[in-house]
This record gives sequence, structure tokens and C-alpha cells, in this order.
Amino acid sequence: MKAWVGFVALALAVASCGGDAADYDVEVDPSKVVDGPANTEQAVSVLSGFYGLTSAPEVYWYGGAALDCGDGHAFELKQYGWCLQGITLHDRQIVLSDYWPGQYGGLVSVSALAHEMGHVASYQHGEGGDRSHVGHYFADGGEVDQAYAMLEAAGL
Repeated sequence: MKAWVGFVALALAVASCGGDAADYDVEVDPSKVVDGPANTEQAVSVLSGFYGLTSAPEVYWYGGAALDCGDGHAFELKQYGWCLQGITLHDRQIVLSDYWPGQYGGLVSVSALAHEMGHVASYQHGEGGDRSHVGHYFADGGEVDQAYAMLEAAGL
């Protein structure tokens, strides 16, 4: 399982987040929102503590017909031409693809949640969201990698 989670985490790092959407006209599309994995709230709580967040982000999952790019694994923001598995909106909302959790029994650890919460942490700690993924959160072995490992170890 660990090798698959590592592979999925790598794929998510490449395919997720057009950075943050704070500078773009992007909002959650309620018509695309589906119920997420049952352990989402627990994972958000664990990650919020790990990242030292002052407030947890709202998390939304897109699924079904909303996964309209990336061979059905991701959602497209047509106005920007982005095909994403996750995005942070305005430093307080996260939108995720439900594809990988659906393939792995509802595990949140195979989604882009830990990655996107790294952007939220970067915002809340005054580091600007790190759209370019160059800061310590996104470094090899950094907080995002540690967060994925923590979720996996917890069976989330």
C-alpha cells in the first residue's frame, strides 16, 4: 500500500493545484460537489493541528461528471485551462477530486488534501500560499510529505 500511496502523492503533486486561486475569479461550484470520504473531517482536524492552522479550511469534493479531464481523475477550470485534482480557494476553501479516494476505499491520504492544506498553512503563517511550491512546505521531506505519511500511518 505504501508504494501506491507514494505514487499517488507524486501524481497529485504534479496534477494538483494551479496554485492558489486567491488571485483568480474561482468559486466552489455547488453543482459539482459530492459527499466526500467519511473521514474527511477527521483528516482535516489532524492536518490542521499538524500545520498549526488558526482555522480549518472548508473542504469540498468534486466527483462524477465534474471530473471532466485527466482521464476522469480531475476537474477542469475552463476559464484558465487548468486540469486539477485539488485547488485552494482564497486561502480558506479547498476543492478536491474524489477519484483516488474512491479507488482506495475512501482514504483521504490518496487525495490532494495534505498538499492543499500546505497552501493554507503557508497563507496562515504569512508566507503567501506558495503557488510556486518553492517553500519549506513543499520541499522534499517537508511538511506536505510528512502530512501524507502521517495520514497514511493513521489509516486515513
